[in-house]
Amino acid sequence: MNRAKMNIEKLRSEMKPLDVSQPYIPSADEEAYLAFYGIDFQQSLAHVRQYFGHLPSIDLSAKPQRIACHYFENINAARTCFIVHGYMDHTGLYGKLINYLLHRGCSVVMMDMPGHGLSSGEPGETYATGLGDIYTFGPTFRAENSNTTRHLSEFWMIEPEMCFIEMKDLIDISEDYLKYCISYCLEKCGDEIDFFTSKYRESLKLDLEQILDKPFSRMTYTEVIDKLLQEISEGNVIVRDAVLEPKKFKKVAKGKHIFEEPIYWGCDLSSEHEKYMTDKVIKGPLVVTNYPKEIKSFYMKDDIDGKTVLAMDILVPNIGELIGGSMREDDYGILKSKMESRAVSIDWYLDIRKYGSVLHGGFGLGFEWLIMLITGIYNIKDVIPFPRYPKHCDC
Repeated sequence: MNRAKMNIEKLRSEMKPLDVSQPYIPSADEEAYLAFYGIDFQQSLAHVRQYFGHLPSIDLSAKPQRIACHYFENINAARTCFIVHGYMDHTGLYGKLINYLLHRGCSVVMMDMPGHGLSSGEPGETYATGLGDIYTFGPTFRAENSNTTRHLSEFWMIEPEMCFIEMKDLIDISEDYLKYCISYCLEKCGDEIDFFTSKYRESLKLDLEQILDKPFSRMTYTEVIDKLLQEISEGNVIVRDAVLEPKKFKKVAKGKHIFEEPIYWGCDLSSEHEKYMTDKVIKGPLVVTNYPKEIKSFYMKDDIDGKTVLAMDILVPNIGELIGGSMREDDYGILKSKMESRAVSIDWYLDIRKYGSVLHGGFGLGFEWLIMLITGIYNIKDVIPFPRYPKHCDC
């Protein structure tokens, strides 16, 4: 058994079962950390202070979307530390020191390199290769001009980075973490879940419980494309024809699900494709793996076929992608070649592999998307107190 396999087995054997029926009680060390880096520390940072305010009361007559703001603040200020840190501590991931370091310095590195598409996950690799397993939880910034119900220019991300793991381990941990968060909220935030179920979406609580009932379905990107093409050939789906007159197309499309974007191997799956797979085909969460390397980032590790990369997305009903992750390219020569072919120059990132590396990977979970899933709120701008999106940054 090689070293990577031995470390994977050791990690699995040391993982403690999570009992969400019992309240998470921080240790003395964790209390000291929270005292130093908890709510008071966060409130001292101007760029994150807004997330930790407290609403004095809940007006149950208000629109459900407004209640979501209270829900977000309640979770973030009082419970998220335990949901995020509690799970990660059980699985042995270092996070407290890393969050402090990233707030002190690496966030500047991220913002200074918008052209490379980097997030805190890549600076996190520098710590992972030194400490083994780490995670970060903090603000993330999106440079693209996205004006949808699912996108913001600034949001929060939970990003673990782990060494000595394989693709299956990465998927298993991602699924386990998502289920843990949902279980915790169902157990500890029952009143809020019941409120959203009665006032916003009648099937919300049942939908959340069903996510926990069985393992997530798993398909490769190629299998997803084949399935979507099959749905088209069977007459269940039609792709909009821009050449055909609207009246004629409406007649042809009667009774069919309409895609605005075409389907072919190599296309970047859009939100409509993801939602169709989760809502109509799988009717539950779906893990999509092995995407074409041309549509993914340079740092993702190639699969043995040479055409795809070891990347995965977890898609959930009504939202689409909730988690995205990959194994990272650990071979210095291969990574250097990839970066040169895409005209990317980041010396420190190459240096992590220059004198040897290990199998490692990570994923990112958008915190606001998680709140959307748990509350049933459709628009991401309604689950964050001060949404920042293109051409809108009031405070």
